[in-house]
Amino acid sequence: MCILRRSIFSLCFSLCFALTAQAQSDSLQMPLDRLGIQDLLLGDSILISTQVSAASKSLQNISELPFPIFVIRRSEIVSNGYITLADALKSMPGIRVSQPGSALEGETFTMRGLMGNTYAKILINGNPVKPYVVSGMPIGAQLPIQQAERIEVIYGPAAALYGADASAGVINIVLAESERPVFTKASLHIGSDNYRSLNLLFGGKIGRGKDILRFRLFGMDTRFDDRRIFYEEDVLYEPLNYIGPNIDTTDILNDPNFVRRGDNLIIQDTPHESRSLGGEINYRFLSFSVMNMNRRDHSSLGLNPTAVSYANPLSSIGENILSANLKSNFTFKNIRSETQLGFLKYDMENRSSTLYVHPILNAIMNGGLSDTTNLEGLKQQIENNFFSGLRFMGARSREFSIEQTLNTPVFSRGDLSLGFKYLVGNGNALQEFQQRIVNFDRNEAVNLNPAFEDQNIDEYSFFLQLFQPIGRQLNLLIGGQYLNRNNGDFAAKVDVFNPRLALLFKANNKLQFRASYSTAIRAPSPFFSATTYTFDQNNLHILTTGAGQLEAEETRSYELGMRWSNYDNINLDISTSYIRTNKFINYNVAFEGGSFNQAPTGFTLGYFNDENSFAELFDFQAYLRIRDLIPSIKLGTTFGFNYSRGTEGLTTTSLREFANDFRVLEDVRAHPNVISRLSIYAMPLKDFLIRLDQYFASRSLTRNSFRLNNPDRMNEGLSFYNDGYYTLDLSLNYEVNRNFLLYVKCFNLLNARYAGIDASSSNDVLLYNPQSQFLFRLGINYELN
Repeated sequence: MCILRRSIFSLCFSLCFALTAQAQSDSLQMPLDRLGIQDLLLGDSILISTQVSAASKSLQNISELPFPIFVIRRSEIVSNGYITLADALKSMPGIRVSQPGSALEGETFTMRGLMGNTYAKILINGNPVKPYVVSGMPIGAQLPIQQAERIEVIYGPAAALYGADASAGVINIVLAESERPVFTKASLHIGSDNYRSLNLLFGGKIGRGKDILRFRLFGMDTRFDDRRIFYEEDVLYEPLNYIGPNIDTTDILNDPNFVRRGDNLIIQDTPHESRSLGGEINYRFLSFSVMNMNRRDHSSLGLNPTAVSYANPLSSIGENILSANLKSNFTFKNIRSETQLGFLKYDMENRSSTLYVHPILNAIMNGGLSDTTNLEGLKQQIENNFFSGLRFMGARSREFSIEQTLNTPVFSRGDLSLGFKYLVGNGNALQEFQQRIVNFDRNEAVNLNPAFEDQNIDEYSFFLQLFQPIGRQLNLLIGGQYLNRNNGDFAAKVDVFNPRLALLFKANNKLQFRASYSTAIRAPSPFFSATTYTFDQNNLHILTTGAGQLEAEETRSYELGMRWSNYDNINLDISTSYIRTNKFINYNVAFEGGSFNQAPTGFTLGYFNDENSFAELFDFQAYLRIRDLIPSIKLGTTFGFNYSRGTEGLTTTSLREFANDFRVLEDVRAHPNVISRLSIYAMPLKDFLIRLDQYFASRSLTRNSFRLNNPDRMNEGLSFYNDGYYTLDLSLNYEVNRNFLLYVKCFNLLNARYAGIDASSSNDVLLYNPQSQFLFRLGINYELN
């Protein structure tokens, strides 16, 4: 309550300051721009006149670029009450979101059949913010969505500009700017389950002529008490649905961390907290920006009750990410130069903890024991070493980078970009199951059994890209990046060149055609080695951690597309693509010895390069926006449709027969064949906007690699597929005056029960990841710009 009171006080102070500034600007007879209700009708933007920077590292109109690019403008962010990145991406064609996704990654999404937290490059003002020691970018409300001017979403591999981990696309959050002496944006949101979110942005400029100092300060605080995800408890939270070979039911039911009241499993709420604070100063050719982001979620999200306990309300996983960048920009003749020094700091919160019950590692350890004379004693020794009590977790990293980029006009109307980047990093990835003592007074932690040393990266890259109009009808974009990355002990060296070639043909002022080819890699993270364990039944300690010299995954993409626009009322974007990724890093188990009638003598559980693995996806995507179907009420619609078919090959392991089997799946895991969104909006009354957002997804294959090969491990009738779903959201907007906008948002209006994206590919996940039922929010937005 104290934090909330401070937040409300800060909002009131900001509004009073802004109103004072407004009075001053009015006295100078300066025109006041505003976010009017009419602007909200342009929210779903594929307007080809919109400029973006992430696609080519220089501002270009969408109409000039040969890629599928969508822009989520501030008007849509405000009118729909987008707080998290997943909120915004939910409106994009072909993107499936999961809210919640997992404890480690927060909210998750798929893009072009790949997990977007891992395979999409997420930027803030062009700067990467994903630490190299994590499996995927943690997404909550800590990313500055409410402070954004626009969110650029570029589909397809973009390694030619951004290096590793841009296999699915690039998402660039561009923060709001203004040429006004003072500008302010603020929003306050409240809702069900004690939801409250405060967002502030304040900036302006001081000085005259060349001696102008521009500044921008922003912050947010979002929290709520529960996600409303606990339903169908007799299926999702029934331990017998997760018990299989080599598991004794009594091992689970008698575990002290398996907390029940009578016959009922104790399940606590799943709260969320996010905070961020940042700022930027620009003076002449120098700019400095800094941003600190925090997120915390319950550590049980997405996991099954035989693996972890839902009984402790204090169990959580949280992290702090600090990003700082110093830039120097100047122009010499026709050459534009940008030099950037970057620093990225990641720390998992010391309070991060989990109550383990009987995760898959414990199950396989117990199943591998052959000494029947002291079996119970050996099981208890394993429990004490790895799983007993509350286990605190930790991870950290520090990254430093320097990047030099040059842009110059060439060949009449062409633009040549070239650059160099050098990055070094040091860190320690998440270690589960280890004994760790935390001194909360001093905010320090000590690992009692350190099993994984700090891991370093050393990376340099060169890129070159030419954007060249040829005549009036053809645009050519050609480029590539050479990347060299030394990963220390946790992964093999990366030495690769990623090209990109794209063409845009302008048939006329309204119709365009495009084609592109591009490649990318996903570099292995230390996370995979730190969460891979080798165990020997003759030694009841984990012998080693590490997955060996993991190799980078490789992705290539071919795409054809078309844009059509009459500028006034109709915009259409269609694309079809083929994307293939090889050498997946998959979660699996490798047994030493053993057969159907004989337990193995040892095993390695964790992440492996599956040399034969692949995922290929044929994808069709369409996005249509129509305005003024009925001009008197401003009736309009946007329709996004994605149809894809694919196959995925991976090696799965039978936990009963201790045998591997390479399987070709008929679908790509976690990615539905059909994803669509239909949005209908209208203004039945002056200054009043109503919007209905309908979402549909067909069924999707589970990510659980063990479940795919062990149908006898689950109860009869439980499918490998998660059912499709339909959801409906309702938004109401009312413009109080030229500065204030009220909105009401109802999520999942029909209270649907449906599955999100599985939290991981391990056997510790729920049968399906339940998504939030009906939620309600009320918000007020203020802008002085």
